[in-house]
Amino acid sequence: YAAAVAEKEEVETALAHDFRLLRDGDGEASHDTSKLLSLSARLSLDESLLTALPSVLAKKATERGSFDAMVVAQLEEGLMNKVAKLKEIVITGAPAAAARDAAVEEAQRAIDAAKDSQQAAADELKAANDSQQKRAEDAEAVKAAIGAQGPAVKAAAE
Repeated sequence: YAAAVAEKEEVETALAHDFRLLRDGDGEASHDTSKLLSLSARLSLDESLLTALPSVLAKKATERGSFDAMVVAQLEEGLMNKVAKLKEIVITGAPAAAARDAAVEEAQRAIDAAKDSQQAAADELKAANDSQQKRAEDAEAVKAAIGAQGPAVKAAAE
């Protein structure tokens, strides 16, 4: 969908600006034909039109003959058809794209909640381990104290 939107904008810009300059212009070298030639390769135009296009676009508008005019018209038609097809893709793809975006947002919220839950569980585990370690140290201290009291208890018992 995003690629179709970007391509639609690219073709519309080429049609409105680059094509208009070359169609109505004087064929000066200042006009860059590379963008139009690149786009024309994606338009499913007849091979003979694609072959003729570079030389036709290099001519001044006043120097173009009927074949040249037909090539320019076919290029314009191809560009307009491409824009129409891309508009259709964008229009029909918008609801699906919105649904995918919503699903991505929901999945991101689920990921964030899972991360928060995992962090809370990790914090609880650390607290439990720290508590266990403290109790184990206390138990060792009690055992040592009992062991130290052993001779006194034995003596008192005798």
